[in-house]
Amino acid sequence: MNSLDDFTRMRRFTQNDPNFTHSRPRKFNALARLFTLLMVAIISIGAVAAINSYNGVGYQVYAEFDFVGGLPEGAPIEMGGVQIGMVSQVSSTDSGLARVQMHIEKGIVISQDSHISVQSRGDMGGKIVTILPGQSDKTIGSGETFADTEPGGLRSQEI
Repeated sequence: MNSLDDFTRMRRFTQNDPNFTHSRPRKFNALARLFTLLMVAIISIGAVAAINSYNGVGYQVYAEFDFVGGLPEGAPIEMGGVQIGMVSQVSSTDSGLARVQMHIEKGIVISQDSHISVQSRGDMGGKIVTILPGQSDKTIGSGETFADTEPGGLRSQEI
Protein backbone atom coordinates (compact mmCIF):
# COMPACT_ATOMS: atom_id res chain seq x y z
CA MET A 1 0.00 0.00 0.00
CA ASN A 2 1.20 3.44 -0.73
CA SER A 3 0.76 6.50 1.41
CA LEU A 4 -2.09 7.87 -0.75
CA ASP A 5 -4.19 4.80 0.00
CA ASP A 6 -3.45 5.19 3.72
CA PHE A 7 -4.53 8.79 3.55
CA THR A 8 -7.76 7.89 1.76
CA ARG A 9 -8.56 5.13 4.27
CA MET A 10 -7.85 7.44 7.21
CA ARG A 11 -10.03 10.13 5.70
CA ARG A 12 -12.94 7.73 5.26
CA PHE A 13 -12.50 6.48 8.82
CA THR A 14 -12.51 9.97 10.32
CA GLN A 15 -15.44 11.13 8.20
CA ASN A 16 -17.58 8.28 9.53
CA ASP A 17 -16.55 8.82 13.14
CA PRO A 18 -19.15 11.06 14.85
CA ASN A 19 -16.69 12.04 17.59
CA PHE A 20 -14.05 13.28 15.16
CA THR A 21 -13.89 17.03 14.44
CA HIS A 22 -11.69 18.71 11.89
CA SER A 23 -11.67 22.01 13.74
CA ARG A 24 -9.88 23.15 16.86
CA PRO A 25 -11.41 22.42 20.23
CA ARG A 26 -14.46 24.55 21.05
CA LYS A 27 -12.75 26.03 24.11
CA PHE A 28 -9.95 27.39 21.92
CA ASN A 29 -12.43 28.87 19.42
CA ALA A 30 -14.36 30.56 22.21
CA LEU A 31 -11.16 32.07 23.64
CA ALA A 32 -10.06 33.28 20.21
CA ARG A 33 -13.44 34.95 19.64
CA LEU A 34 -13.36 36.53 23.10
CA PHE A 35 -9.83 37.86 22.51
CA THR A 36 -10.85 39.29 19.12
CA LEU A 37 -13.91 41.02 20.58
CA LEU A 38 -11.82 42.40 23.43
CA MET A 39 -9.24 43.83 21.00
CA VAL A 40 -11.95 45.40 18.82
CA ALA A 41 -13.50 46.98 21.93
CA ILE A 42 -10.15 48.39 23.11
CA ILE A 43 -9.38 49.86 19.68
CA SER A 44 -12.89 51.34 19.42
CA ILE A 45 -12.67 52.93 22.85
CA GLY A 46 -9.27 54.38 21.96
CA ALA A 47 -10.61 55.83 18.71
CA VAL A 48 -13.60 57.41 20.43
CA ALA A 49 -11.35 58.85 23.15
CA ALA A 50 -9.04 60.35 20.53
CA ILE A 51 -11.96 61.93 18.68
CA ASN A 52 -13.48 63.30 21.87
CA SER A 53 -10.20 64.48 23.37
CA TYR A 54 -10.77 67.96 21.97
CA ASN A 55 -14.43 68.18 22.97
CA GLY A 56 -14.09 68.76 26.69
CA VAL A 57 -10.82 70.25 27.84
CA GLY A 58 -9.64 73.50 26.33
CA TYR A 59 -11.33 76.58 24.92
CA GLN A 60 -13.08 77.86 21.78
CA VAL A 61 -11.82 80.71 19.61
CA TYR A 62 -13.00 82.04 16.25
CA ALA A 63 -11.59 83.44 13.03
CA GLU A 64 -13.34 84.92 10.01
CA PHE A 65 -12.03 84.46 6.47
CA ASP A 66 -13.05 85.61 3.00
CA PHE A 67 -12.60 82.04 1.78
CA VAL A 68 -11.62 78.76 3.47
CA GLY A 69 -11.44 76.48 0.41
CA GLY A 70 -13.28 73.43 1.77
CA LEU A 71 -11.80 73.46 5.27
CA PRO A 72 -13.48 70.49 7.00
CA GLU A 73 -14.59 70.17 10.59
CA GLY A 74 -11.93 68.20 12.43
CA ALA A 75 -9.06 69.79 10.46
CA PRO A 76 -5.93 70.24 12.59
CA ILE A 77 -4.79 73.58 13.97
CA GLU A 78 -1.02 73.94 14.14
CA MET A 79 1.30 76.45 15.71
CA GLY A 80 5.01 76.06 15.09
CA GLY A 81 4.34 72.75 13.33
CA VAL A 82 2.68 71.25 16.40
CA GLN A 83 -1.02 70.39 16.51
CA ILE A 84 -2.70 72.46 19.22
CA GLY A 85 -6.36 71.94 18.40
CA MET A 86 -8.92 71.22 15.73
CA VAL A 87 -11.65 72.95 13.76
CA SER A 88 -14.99 72.49 15.54
CA GLN A 89 -17.30 74.16 13.05
CA VAL A 90 -17.28 76.14 9.81
CA SER A 91 -20.25 78.42 9.18
CA SER A 92 -21.20 81.51 7.23
CA THR A 93 -21.69 84.98 8.73
CA ASP A 94 -24.43 87.46 7.75
CA SER A 95 -21.77 89.44 5.86
CA GLY A 96 -20.77 86.41 3.77
CA LEU A 97 -17.53 85.55 5.53
CA ALA A 98 -16.55 82.04 6.61
CA ARG A 99 -16.55 81.82 10.41
CA VAL A 100 -14.30 79.07 11.76
CA GLN A 101 -14.82 77.85 15.32
CA MET A 102 -11.68 76.25 16.72
CA HIS A 103 -11.08 74.16 19.81
CA ILE A 104 -7.67 74.86 21.35
CA GLU A 105 -6.14 72.43 23.85
CA LYS A 106 -5.96 73.38 27.50
CA GLY A 107 -2.75 75.15 28.46
CA ILE A 108 -2.04 76.58 24.99
CA VAL A 109 -1.59 80.37 25.14
CA ILE A 110 -2.00 82.40 21.93
CA SER A 111 -1.27 86.11 21.77
CA GLN A 112 -3.99 88.41 20.40
CA ASP A 113 -1.82 89.67 17.55
CA SER A 114 -1.14 86.18 16.19
CA HIS A 115 -1.64 85.69 12.47
CA ILE A 116 -3.97 82.87 11.40
CA SER A 117 -4.38 81.30 7.96
CA VAL A 118 -5.83 78.29 6.16
CA GLN A 119 -3.30 76.36 4.13
CA SER A 120 -3.23 73.35 1.86
CA ARG A 121 -1.34 70.39 3.21
CA GLY A 122 0.70 68.80 0.45
CA ASP A 123 -0.56 67.36 -2.81
CA MET A 124 -3.53 65.52 -1.29
CA GLY A 125 -5.46 68.76 -0.84
CA GLY A 126 -6.06 68.47 2.90
CA LYS A 127 -6.50 71.77 4.72
CA ILE A 128 -5.07 72.93 8.03
CA VAL A 129 -5.28 76.11 10.08
CA THR A 130 -1.89 77.54 10.97
CA ILE A 131 -1.17 80.13 13.63
CA LEU A 132 1.92 82.32 13.46
CA PRO A 133 2.46 83.55 17.03
CA GLY A 134 2.43 87.28 17.65
CA GLN A 135 4.50 89.35 20.08
CA SER A 136 1.77 90.80 22.30
CA ASP A 137 1.53 90.03 25.99
CA LYS A 138 -2.26 90.06 25.66
CA THR A 139 -3.67 86.61 24.96
CA ILE A 140 -6.80 85.55 23.14
CA GLY A 141 -9.44 84.16 25.45
CA SER A 142 -12.28 81.72 25.11
CA GLY A 143 -15.00 82.97 22.76
CA GLU A 144 -12.84 85.71 21.21
CA THR A 145 -12.19 86.18 17.50
CA PHE A 146 -8.77 86.52 15.85
CA ALA A 147 -8.29 89.93 14.25
CA ASP A 148 -5.42 89.04 11.89
CA THR A 149 -6.44 86.46 9.31
CA GLU A 150 -4.82 85.78 5.96
CA PRO A 151 -6.37 87.98 3.24
CA GLY A 152 -8.29 85.69 0.92
CA GLY A 153 -8.07 82.89 3.45
CA LEU A 154 -5.50 80.76 1.58
CA ARG A 155 -1.82 81.19 0.95
CA SER A 156 -0.59 80.19 -2.47
CA GLN A 157 2.28 78.21 -1.00
CA GLU A 158 1.82 74.65 0.22
CA ILE A 159 3.39 73.29 3.34
